[in-house]
Amino acid sequence: MATPLQTSNTIDFNSARLSLSKPQQTPLSESVREDYSERRYRMASSLQTTLDIEQLLVLFLAELKPSVELDGLQYINENQRLQTVTGRKASHSCGYRLITANDHLGEIVFYRNTRFSDQNLQAIEVMLSALICPLRNALSYREAVMASLSDPLTGAGNRIALNNALEREINLARRFKQPLSILVMDIDKFKYANDTYGHSAGDAVLKQFVGIINKINRNTDLTFRYGGDEIVMLLNRTYADVTATIAKQATHSCGYRLITNEDNLGEIIFKRGKKFTEKELSILETLLSPLIHPLRNALRFNAAVKAAFADPVTGVGNKVHLLGNLAREIDLAKRHNQALSVLMIEVDSLGKSASKALLKQSKLAITDLAQRIVKLSRTTDGVFRCEPGIFMAILSNTDRAGAHVMAKRISDSAHDLVLVEDNQDVQKLTLSVGMAVLTGTDSSASLIDRAGKALNNAKKRGGNLIHS
Repeated sequence: MATPLQTSNTIDFNSARLSLSKPQQTPLSESVREDYSERRYRMASSLQTTLDIEQLLVLFLAELKPSVELDGLQYINENQRLQTVTGRKASHSCGYRLITANDHLGEIVFYRNTRFSDQNLQAIEVMLSALICPLRNALSYREAVMASLSDPLTGAGNRIALNNALEREINLARRFKQPLSILVMDIDKFKYANDTYGHSAGDAVLKQFVGIINKINRNTDLTFRYGGDEIVMLLNRTYADVTATIAKQATHSCGYRLITNEDNLGEIIFKRGKKFTEKELSILETLLSPLIHPLRNALRFNAAVKAAFADPVTGVGNKVHLLGNLAREIDLAKRHNQALSVLMIEVDSLGKSASKALLKQSKLAITDLAQRIVKLSRTTDGVFRCEPGIFMAILSNTDRAGAHVMAKRISDSAHDLVLVEDNQDVQKLTLSVGMAVLTGTDSSASLIDRAGKALNNAKKRGGNLIHS
């Protein structure tokens, strides 16, 4: 599945809907289709020669350039904390989120200095299907390599990774005549904690300690577990006085994981500008005890409220929450003489002939769509799931023009959900949007009814429309 990664400098797919599986869209000529098929076969063979992510992307870009003139591409995979640029960025871009029925392979953005044409987009989408399997293999290989270099408990680098990184950083520091510092830390009275509260408590302390270090270090700093409770930090381009400051930041905090015989209530961390004394730590631990029962009750209440008013699949508000919020927003809008608009958004049907693979991917797309609508909305707006494929957005203090702008943003960011068939063909999901603006006589039911009718009119006209 592919989606645009940004709303600016991204091709407007509303004017370039290029699903290879839809006959009503501009078809490829037979000669061009054969040429693309040959290039895709050649590309698939080339991409199978490496398991290195960066080399794979270099090969992919080189194989793609004969079909589409490109300046570069960027690949992002948040799960593996990976972000790499091949070539260079340019003024125009189009992006895709690579989601299959089984996994999320990250996001890829293509750059060039001129606007992408319809044929450019078709070529990219055809060639992208050849990247899926090699990319999945490369990611699996990278994950295995990273696992061999990571401490499974804390996620920090292990001793092998430390030795490799230390040699590399020393060579770089000498070559460029830059400072390099190293911090070695251990946890005071760690053995006492292990012996008194058990190894599970000791493991929790280690994980929390590494978590604190990761929060205060810079992106260029490297953290490793040397052994036991010893943690090592490599600080490149860092002099001794800066190292001392970082060391103080690591030691001037104390944290507790609130675990009882019944449940895990989370973590609480205290921070300040100087070291905690033994007496102060004892006082904190004493005062934490009365917090347990009220905190447990508050967490249970919060979970119950969330379960009652949130859609369990997407995390946005459910239909019950929608009705309550809409009634309140209508009352506020009328009282303060403000505008109010609602959008009803539905994913257009895949058709009766849709395969199980496409239907499974479309369910993933629904969750993805919900999160993107939330990101585009303001904090004062509300997003709700009414039916399995229908969402509603309540736009407070928003007139017709503002609602249309929001509907266009949602359409631009979500129209290009591309699903990959088993035979590697792609099919795009599109959205229909119905819009209604509050009038003086409207109730919740009438406003929803008008938005629903607008949505039905958009679908009757073929879908992929905004209608009011």
